[in-house]
Amino acid sequence: MSEMTVADKLADALERLSQGETRTRPVSMSLPGPLADALTQLSEAGVVPSTSAAATEALTQWAYNRLLRLSLDEIYQENPDLRPSPERVREVANRLRVSLPEPRGALA
Repeated sequence: MSEMTVADKLADALERLSQGETRTRPVSMSLPGPLADALTQLSEAGVVPSTSAAATEALTQWAYNRLLRLSLDEIYQENPDLRPSPERVREVANRLRVSLPEPRGALA
């Protein structure tokens, strides 16, 4: 049996989460002040159940996006001619009126 890739491990974790696994584990993390303040205010206003729930939702969405990116990278590695050019990506983003973020740090 081959070793699990990062994408496999992420897909497995997301699958377990979607199947309702509720086990939690405390982790230490710091959020940028403005984001932490906004999450606290949303929680206090009852918009989100808690700052932890909001952070979990955001991290889950990030994980799904990262899994998609890893999957596409694998496809493009096997079929480089399928990778759209940066110009094509910008063209589609402009047509959809979507702003493309600049890659930053470890999350790029």
